[in-house]
This record gives sequence, structure tokens and C-alpha cells, in this order.
Amino acid sequence: MRVVLRSNLRVLVGVVLCLFLLAACSDNSVGIWPPPGSGDSEVSQESDTSDSSDEATPNGDEDVEPDEDAVADEDLDDENQPSEEENVTEIEEELEEELEPEEELEPELEPELEPEVEQDEFVETISVMTLNLQNFYSTLLTYETRNQMVIDFINDRKPDIVLLQEVSEAIATTNRGQAIKEGTGYNCYQWRKTHGTLSFDEGIGVLSNGTILNETVESVDLPNPESFNTITRAVLGMRISTIYGTFQVYVTHMTTRDDGTERADQAAKILEFAAGRQYGLGGFFAGDLNATPDRLANQVFRGEAEHGGRSGDFIDVWSATRGNDTGYTYPASGPTRRIDYIYLMPGNGPTLTPIDCELVLDQPNGNTYASDHLGVLCRFAVAQ
Repeated sequence: MRVVLRSNLRVLVGVVLCLFLLAACSDNSVGIWPPPGSGDSEVSQESDTSDSSDEATPNGDEDVEPDEDAVADEDLDDENQPSEEENVTEIEEELEEELEPEEELEPELEPELEPEVEQDEFVETISVMTLNLQNFYSTLLTYETRNQMVIDFINDRKPDIVLLQEVSEAIATTNRGQAIKEGTGYNCYQWRKTHGTLSFDEGIGVLSNGTILNETVESVDLPNPESFNTITRAVLGMRISTIYGTFQVYVTHMTTRDDGTERADQAAKILEFAAGRQYGLGGFFAGDLNATPDRLANQVFRGEAEHGGRSGDFIDVWSATRGNDTGYTYPASGPTRRIDYIYLMPGNGPTLTPIDCELVLDQPNGNTYASDHLGVLCRFAVAQ
């Protein structure tokens, strides 16, 4: 567009110049440019003066001197007249001012490419959950509501392995773990009764969307039973095959009574049991330990202390991912203690790296919590 405007401008300038030349030819007194063949203005003035002098002499008149002031004024006028090039430039500038220039469009910028995100070296994750369900006897009236809350949560978050404590069953009700399995459609479930009463039995269980290798399911009673030996504690172990690999899994519910060594005795027994059945595989150990992180039993699990000739190398996943966050799990309505844990057990097989850990089922349905404990859910990166 700019090229077309400039071309039209030059044509217009040419027309204007022709008009000026015509005017100059018709009226020599308008001496912007000398007429063709007349020579420059100074020569023309000298010729006119000479002719006048010659004509005056025959008449006997005195020689007339040319008026120097008039000549000077004419010379000055000639000097002040703009040249042809200056006139053309001035006309071009005036025309350019009258014509609105076209706005120059900014060149389109190519969109910046987002930097490529480096792929995580761990391409898969496995999630593990632990929850004390709260036994049947103390919550009979809210049993169905609480069960449905747990089922809804598992259906939403879909943990790969769920480790349960205080799993109740009674004559009038289905085993609670079995009811959760049916409500979630998980593949397999294992339960081990630890003790019973006149109204219900209680135990520990494992629910998984993988495959429990039944030939590996084993358990052992723990020392220091309670209530005149009517309440026993146990550890249940098995191997579970998942799409991420095969892992060794253990669940327990340790004693509520502790004189300083009773839970440590149970911790030593669990380590002895695991050492004989882990088959070199890494995996998970979880449950309601009824012990805060600073107690001897947890120190033994973490390898910070020895008891009964045993010291473990388990990794407290909450501490590994949340640092000094308290992680209180009990009681659910206003937690003040951390007594529910998921431990990572190093071993062969897929490499497991803790990613994160959270408290779950911490909101009530009306005034009803899913349990008197909060659940713990942890995710692990899996590298083959």
C-alpha cells in the first residue's frame, strides 16, 4: 500500500511541475525559472541594460546608470526562490501529511514452545492404606453408616492394598472386611481372628485388588495377651501379586497395655516372624501399634534400638514424607496421638520410594466418624 501511494504522489508532483513550467513560459515577469534559451538571469539583465544605453546615446541624452538597488533586489529575489528539487520535496511532504499513512502491522510472533517436562523415572505408583475399623460392639447402632463411609472412600481413592484392624463379625452380621470387599469389588480378602467375646469375634485382615498368594498366608500369636489371656494379639503376613510386582505384606494390632517392654516384646516377635518369611522381598508393614513414635517398640522397628536380640530397618513412611508433621490419628474426633503406622520394608524386587502420606476419613457424616481412628494412606513410586 505504501508503494502505491508513493507512486501516485510522484505522478501528482509531475503534473504540478508542468503547470509551473507553463505559467513561466507565458509570463516572463514571473521569473521562477528562466525561459528556455534565454540564458541565466544575470546575462539577461546585462543585455537589457546595454540596449537601453545604446538607445539613449543617439538622442543626445546622458548615459543612464542602472539602478544598483533595483538590480540588487532582483538578484536577491532570484536567490530566495526555491530550487526545483526543493519545491518537489515540499509538495511531497504536504501530500504525505494529507494522506493518512497505513498503520504498519507488527510481525506475528511464533508461539513460544513450553519446555519439555522431564519424565519421572518412576512410571507407576502403588498405594497402601491402614485403618482400625473400630469393633462391632461399641458402635452397633452406626455399623451400616460407618461401613458405607469406608466403602465409599475406597471406591473413590482405590488403594491397592488395605490393611485392617478390629475387623468384627457376629452371628447377625457379615464379617466387616468381607462386606467392604463386596461393596468395593476388590479381588481378595484374608482375615485372621485374634480373639472373641460372647457377642462378636475380632481380628485383622488384608484387602487387595491384586492377588493374595494363599500358600503364603501365615500368622503367629504375639506375646503378652490381655484380660486374663482372653485377648490375644497376632501378626498376619502374606505375599500379594499386583500389576506393579509382588510384595510381602504384614498387618498387626498390638497391645494396649505396656509396662515399657510389652509392646517391644511384640515388636521383636514380629521382626522374627518377618525375617523367616519375607523371602527377600520388599513390602509393607502396617497397623494400630498403640504406641507413639518415641516408644521402644517403634524404635526397634526403625533400627534405633534393639530388644530381644532384634532390630529392624523399617522406614516410617509418615516421617519420611511429612517430616515433623504430627500425623495424629487417635481419637478421630480430636486426634492427640499418632499410633497408626505404615512402614516400608526394604528388600528385593521392585524398588519402592515413598512419595506422600495423608490422613483420611477425617470428616464425619453428621456426628458419625467412620472409626474412632483416622486412616493413613501412603503412595509409593515403583521402579523395576
